[in-house]
Order: sequence, then C-alpha cells, then structure tokens
Amino acid sequence: VIVVNDIQTLQRAEWLIENGMADFAAFGRPFLADELFLNHSIENAGHRPCFRCRECKWLDHYKNCPAYKMKK
Repeated sequence: VIVVNDIQTLQRAEWLIENGMADFAAFGRPFLADELFLNHSIENAGHRPCFRCRECKWLDHYKNCPAYKMKK
C-alpha cells in the first residue's frame, strides 16, 4: 500500500510506515516547493514547505510559488 497526499515530512512518512498504516509513502508537492527536500530533511536543515495553494502556483509558473519565493 502506497500513501500519498499531505505527507509533508519524512517523519510523517516514517510514522505511517512504522505503525503499519502503509508500506510506502509518496511525496509530490514537497519536492515542488523545495527541490532539495530530501537533503534538507535528512540533515534536519528544515525545508521550504508546500503551502497547498488551492490552485498550485508552481504548476502555473514556478516563480509564483510562495515556497519558491522563500529564501533560506
């Protein structure tokens, strides 16, 4: 079973898998908001979160994405 939707952190995915809720977790929007999502999460460096815009601003033009506009 693969879960997807509103999994914004590695910790959430790990919890779902460890507690038998899923076998795999899929990420989509976290990678759109922060192309280094995995590296930032592993290093506990924080990541730019997806703001879950009703109509995805990244898909319209990535520079319109609120997460893209955030600078670290």
